[in-house]
Amino acid sequence: VLQGFEPGQNLSVDEKGCWLSPYVPSVNRTLPFKFSPNKEGEDLILVYDQDLDCVREENKADDTFHPIFEKNDVFSENFTQLLNLMKNITDNLKLTEDLINQLNDAGLIIEWPIDLKFKQGNKVLKGLYGIDVEKLYKLSSKLLTNLMKTKALELAFGQIFSIGNLERLAATHIRVSGDEKLIPEKMSLREEALAKQKKEQNKELNELVKNLMSDE
Repeated sequence: VLQGFEPGQNLSVDEKGCWLSPYVPSVNRTLPFKFSPNKEGEDLILVYDQDLDCVREENKADDTFHPIFEKNDVFSENFTQLLNLMKNITDNLKLTEDLINQLNDAGLIIEWPIDLKFKQGNKVLKGLYGIDVEKLYKLSSKLLTNLMKTKALELAFGQIFSIGNLERLAATHIRVSGDEKLIPEKMSLREEALAKQKKEQNKELNELVKNLMSDE
């Protein structure tokens, strides 16, 4: 998830470290704990990040801290729920990786640079990847059906629809930093025409997927 436009910037939290959006990602809710593979990569080990300073040696519960163990040295109810959440995250990450591999094998994942205009000059965000909408539109109905059955197509559409959140993220950046010139680089007439064409292609693709689902 993109949470800022500059290194070290997280527009999802305020200066006190409080999460601003209604939903907190599950990987953040399990902090400072996570599962890490051992050297052989066969087993998972429960670890925690010491730098976050969220684990106390003394077993004293209060409004913000909960015990890891009960008196009989078994995991507490709160920590058991946390372990279950971490297990679900681990399973879902593996599933997500499989779906991404399917989209990549279909040639749908491409680099997605974002051109932004700051007060101090233009900047291109690199290292991001997205779905090639034009190629998605040209896929055969058989391949689209396969991607739909495995839910890889849902992941593709999720990335495409999330692009609309860039403007919201930019508005948050402006409010926090006062950089009123932070806007996506203005599109040329050709780019505007291509964007309009992509919009029409997305509409047709949605209809194609609906037809595929109806045929099921």
